[in-house]
Order: sequence, then structure tokens, then C-alpha cells
Amino acid sequence: MIENNFCWLIITDLDGTLLDHHSYDFSPAKATLSLLAQLDIPVIINSSKTYAEISDIKQSMGLDTPCIVENGSAIIYDHEQIVLGEHRSTILEKLNTLPEQLKSKFRGFYDCSNEEIALMTGLDLLQAKKANKRQYSEPILWKGSETDKQLFISLLKTLDIHILIGGRFMHLLGATDKGIASTIIKEHYQKKWDTPVKTLGLGDSQNDKAMLEQCDVAAIIKNPASTPPAINRSYQSTLTGPAGWAEAIQHFITGNHHG
Repeated sequence: MIENNFCWLIITDLDGTLLDHHSYDFSPAKATLSLLAQLDIPVIINSSKTYAEISDIKQSMGLDTPCIVENGSAIIYDHEQIVLGEHRSTILEKLNTLPEQLKSKFRGFYDCSNEEIALMTGLDLLQAKKANKRQYSEPILWKGSETDKQLFISLLKTLDIHILIGGRFMHLLGATDKGIASTIIKEHYQKKWDTPVKTLGLGDSQNDKAMLEQCDVAAIIKNPASTPPAINRSYQSTLTGPAGWAEAIQHFITGNHHG
């Protein structure tokens, strides 16, 4: 891929990155995924999605690699699960202690039917049901003012709830993030392969920042719907979604990157 004296690992976000932001399609990246398989470069999904969602996506993409779910809350291997975050029930209990005036300013998945989640996300009903099978996090849609939002965030910090701003939702989780999980995955492969490993991270929004910072090289996929994270020495795609993902991978494979 780049230097031959390293084994490489791809760690990637899904929504707005490997999946189209609106249609959730990944077909523009199919040929590049096949090329990575031929090159024996594993692709690790690192997403805010649940394991129920990612399991289906991995199957459709032909991936048999571990995955990182719910914004770094857990790593799922073949027969093992490493939990890094809080259980959803604990997060909801903490949310319930907030002042009543703040509780009315947001709507969480826990308070929505599968039909409502489908409307909010653009997912079909079955996908919405899987999106609500959360174990370690809670997505919320903020409806209040910016002032209330800052108060909400400060109170959550006192409750040891970590907040990530995604493309559509605020994600509430335990004291973990995509970067912590990415480091653990890298160490797993270094031990498995008994050789130095370098990581290429791909993402499009602020909740990918920790992941991209932890990776050896980073690519930010263009997404007009979200503010890109500020990452030094990162490649910026000119195309959006899976087409931009394929563009970024090709950029590194063809040797245009030196680092």
C-alpha cells in the first residue's frame, strides 16, 4: 500500500464516509473494497451504529473483520466482546436526573418508536429497529437553544457522560471514543501478525476526530452536511461518501502519499 515494511489496517466510519449520507449506499466503493481484500488489507468498521446494523453491513460488504460499535463503546471480535463504555441503561438513568426544563429540549431513541426513528434517519423500518438495539450509547436529537445545549453538555460531563456531535445526532456514551478503540484494534493486529502495523483512518464528521487523530494517516471525506474535523496532515477527498472513500484509498495505494 505505502511502505512495504509495515502491515496496513483501514479503520473507517460508515455514515457519510463508506456509506452515502442519504441513501446509505456503498456501491461506489465496491471495487476498492475488493482491491483491499486482494491486498490482504483488513477494513475495520468504526461507527456510531449498533452491532445489529454493522453485522448486516459487514456481510453485504464481504468483510469478516472485527468491528467497533457505538462510537468506540465496544469492540466485537469473532467470539469475544470488549466493552469500553457504559451500558445504555446506566446512561438513561443519568439522563433522568437532569432538570425537567432540559429534558424537554431533546428527544432520544429510547423515547421514539421504530417508525419515528425511521423518519428521523431515513432508514427503513427494519433498519430503524436495529438502530434502536443499542447496548452502550444513546443518540439524541437536540431541539433547544444553543445556551441550553451548553448547559446540557456541562451537566452531562459532571455525570461522566461523554458527548459526541455526529452528522445527525448527539451521541451520549461512557468514557470512551473511536480513538481509544482504534488504538486497541491496532495493538490486536500487531500482536496477531507479530509485525509493525500502521493505520489509515477515514471519516467525515466531528465524532471521527479522535479516531483520525489516533491513526497514522487520515483521510477526511467531503460531506456538505457536516463540519469536517480539523486534522493535521490529512488527505481531503474531493468527492463525497463512498466515492470519496474510494478516491482517498486510491490516493494512498497509488503512492501519492508520503509519510
